[in-house]
Formats: sequence, C-alpha cells, structure tokens
Amino acid sequence: MGRRFRHPTLRSLAVAGLALFPLAAQGSRDDLRDRVELKGGEVLRGRVAQRFEPESIELDVGGRRREVPRAKILRFDTVDDALAAFLDLRRTGLTLAAEWTLAETAQSMGLDAIARLQAYHVLLRDPDHGPAHAMLGHTGSPGKWRWQWEGTSVPASSIPAKTLGHRFTLRSEHFVLESRGGLRAAVDTLFDLERTYTAFWRELGAEIRPRAVFSPITVQVHGSLRDMPKLSTTVAEPYCDPTARGDGVVTTYQEGTMEHPARLVAVTIEELLYRTLLDPKATLPTSLDRRFAPWIEVGLGRYFESRGQGRPGYLRFGDVKLDRVLAAQVLNYRPYGLENFVHVAFTAFHEDDVVAPFHFAHAAMLVTYLMEPKATAGRPPVPVRPRFLEYVRLCFHEGKGNSSSTLDSALGKEIGRVENLETPWIQWLAAAAGQPAVRKKHLLRPRRSVRDLVFPGVIR
Repeated sequence: MGRRFRHPTLRSLAVAGLALFPLAAQGSRDDLRDRVELKGGEVLRGRVAQRFEPESIELDVGGRRREVPRAKILRFDTVDDALAAFLDLRRTGLTLAAEWTLAETAQSMGLDAIARLQAYHVLLRDPDHGPAHAMLGHTGSPGKWRWQWEGTSVPASSIPAKTLGHRFTLRSEHFVLESRGGLRAAVDTLFDLERTYTAFWRELGAEIRPRAVFSPITVQVHGSLRDMPKLSTTVAEPYCDPTARGDGVVTTYQEGTMEHPARLVAVTIEELLYRTLLDPKATLPTSLDRRFAPWIEVGLGRYFESRGQGRPGYLRFGDVKLDRVLAAQVLNYRPYGLENFVHVAFTAFHEDDVVAPFHFAHAAMLVTYLMEPKATAGRPPVPVRPRFLEYVRLCFHEGKGNSSSTLDSALGKEIGRVENLETPWIQWLAAAAGQPAVRKKHLLRPRRSVRDLVFPGVIR
C-alpha cells in the first residue's frame, strides 16, 4: 500500500476564464464600510477586525489597527452583520420581484459582491431582466444581451456552454470560487459558503473570538474526484491547505449528479479556524503534518457538515444527525485513549486508506460529543462544551497546537485531565448507537483491529 504524500500545484488567483466581476481586494485601504458610533457622538469608519474580545474591539482604518474600548462604544454595524441580515431574508419560494429587491437591498447595504451574485441569480430565473443586466454592466436589449467573455463581448446564449466547459472565477464577500461547473452551481455554492461563514461566527464567536475575514478564501471546485488534485496517493478526500505554501486554498469537487460540492462545509470550517483564529503575527504551519490540531479541524468540520440541510444556495444548519452505525463502530474500536488521539497528525487522516476512515469517524464523534450542550463531565459535573471551545481558541490563537496539557488546563479542575472525558464519552457513544450503557468492567478499550471494521459513508 503506497503512502507517498504529495502537494498539488496551486495556481494563481488570476485564472483565465470568465471574470464575472472585478476581483477588487476586500479589506483594501479604502474599505470603510463598518461604522462604530461612540457615546460622545463621534462616528468612526473602517473595518471591524475583531469584535469578540471582552474589553475592546479592533478597528482597521486604512491598514492601521486601532483598539476602541467597549466602554466608549454606543453601537457598531459591520459588513458581517449586514450579510447575516441579507441571508436571513434570502429564502426559497420568493417571487422574481422579491429576488430583485434583495439584489437592490444588498447593494444599498454596501454588499456589492453579494448584490452582483444575487443579480446573476435573478438572470438565471429571467434571462431578460433588464435591471439585473444593468447592475452587472451588460449591454444590449431583451433577447440580444451581450456578456464579457475573456475580454470579448459575446452573446448571452453562449455563456452556459462556456461556464460548463472552461474554468471561470466568481466572487462573493468572503470567497473566490474557481469552477467549470456552470453558473447556477457556482452561484449556489458561493451563497452556501457565505452561510457557512455566517453560521461559524454566529454560533462560536463569543467562545472562540474569531477575527473577520477581509482577504477572500479561494475555493477550487473540480469537475470530478478524478480531476481533483490529491493530497496522497491512497486517500482521495477534499481538503484545505492552511500552510504558507498552500495559501489557504480549499479544494473539492462536484460531479454532475451531486447537489453540493463534496465536503464543502467541512473543509471550509477547517480553513476558517486558521483564517479567523490564528494571531496575525503568528506563523502558519510549515507543512501539513504540522497542522495545529487535526482532530479539532476535522471534527468541527464534520460537526457542522452533519447539521447542514436545505437546497443548494439555501444551506441552513439544524440539529446534529447522528449515525448509529458509525457510533457503534467507534465504540467497538478504541485502540488508544483520548490522551493519545489528540496527538494524531494530519497526515494520518490521509495516508492509509484503511485506518484513515477511523480517524475521520473518531474525530467527528468526539467533537460532536464535546459540542453537545447537555454533555457534562467531572466532579461536580460541569458542561464540557465551553471548556472545549476555550481549548480550540488556545490551540489556534495562542499557537498551543494539540498540547494535551493545554487541554487539561482548559478543562479545569473539575474535569482535570483529558483521560477523564473517556468514560462519559463512551457512554454517550453507546446511547448514540442505541445500545445499553457500558458496564464499568467493559470500559477497557477493545483490542480489535480497525481492519476488521467497515466505516460506510465516512470517506465519501
């Protein structure tokens, strides 16, 4: 069995193809869309880079960072708030008029990239919608509209074939998408990416204190698994590469029969952990095997993914959907304790096509347990979730990596050590698998080989 690890060649963001709108840098020095109103009446403009620290917010003004004490702030309004409000309004079943009103609303909010994306959505419903063509800078008249293709004016009727056969670039507020899967799939994917970003900071912001994303994240969607560059010769999985060499690119694929790109939510969450939590002065991982906390990255990604539902373009996050078979298999195969699992390197998730599925399953189930609001451990019992999320923050923001001593510290004196989570986690697994509680004498780890087990649906 081969285990050669390789790094795909990354291309420039300036991709040949259909430039659907200019790739102006977000967070540029003239980006003053956020508004901070002070109690004395003064209004500060810029971009709020950090909104979750308890004592102050961090405002970026022309590339310079300024700390503004919360005690002086009356209120603040940000691009991320406006985007979240827009996405709350965007839902299935709207009339064409309501869809166009959303495009105008986004433009009035200063969300130009989102307004243009919504205008493309309107044109996919009504190819002759004049105001949408005007917003996008198209020329012509009903039935005779012309778009720009590689710097040349071309008939609108030629765009579907060109976007299906050639790689093109499309942009939203926080993401740049490279695809050749058609305009409809690209528009839907970008809206789902923005919904993932919004859910990430809305749900976890208070605990992990993420920074806002100003430079867009590149997402490459390939036409098939075969076409997607692989991280290894044995395990074919979508991935992100947060190393200095990888430039934070998210790589996945979408075949014609798939509603969504494979693992889109999961690998986007992985990249968001690095993009929003890493201290701006910190050093990126020098290689993939030095990623900070692979079990957290994979586990949180799969946690969000398991909650995703809805049509393409209208992703929403509901309750966790537990896989009973998967829970039973993880329950039956525990070759080492949690104190060892937290040190499993990222390469172990991608090298061995037999063992890798177990690592994905183990991480997914463990993080799902740790994120369970009712999960408790320790004496006296205390909630596990806030302590786990504090560890997540320390791992990335303070560069603590997968240190078990740091995890022990975050768990607090009530829980003590990570090993003390094993018993409540095993009992949670048993309940998730629909099995009776595990007796104390059976809590010892089973001595079964992972090669005796099958993990359906873990890798794909």
